[in-house]
Amino acid sequence: MSSKKVWFITGAGRGMGVDFAKAAVAAGHAVVATGRDRSAVGDPAKLARALITIASQEPPPRRFIAGADAVATAEQVAAGLRAQTEAYRALSSSLALDPEAARAK
Repeated sequence: MSSKKVWFITGAGRGMGVDFAKAAVAAGHAVVATGRDRSAVGDPAKLARALITIASQEPPPRRFIAGADAVATAEQVAAGLRAQTEAYRALSSSLALDPEAARAK
C-alpha cells in the first residue's frame, strides 16, 4: 500500500532537483520545491498570493498547478489521457454487465 508523501526539495531550479521533483509528482506525491535562481522557480510572493486566493474559494480546488511550465506539462498529460480514452472508448464501454444475460444464467 502506498501513501502520499510531501517532498521538500531544495535546488529544484535545475539538474537533479528538477528530476527529483518531477519523479515525486509523477508518483502522486505533493512537492514543495525551492531554488536559488528566481527565474527558474518562479516568484514566491506571486505564488503565495495565488495560494491565498485559491484557499479562500469554497470549495477550494483539490489541485493547483503553479507555473507556466507545470501548466504545459499538465496539458500534455491531459492530452495523452484524452487520446487514450478515445482510443479505447468502445472497448471500455462494452464491458458493462448485460442484465438480460445475467438473469439467463
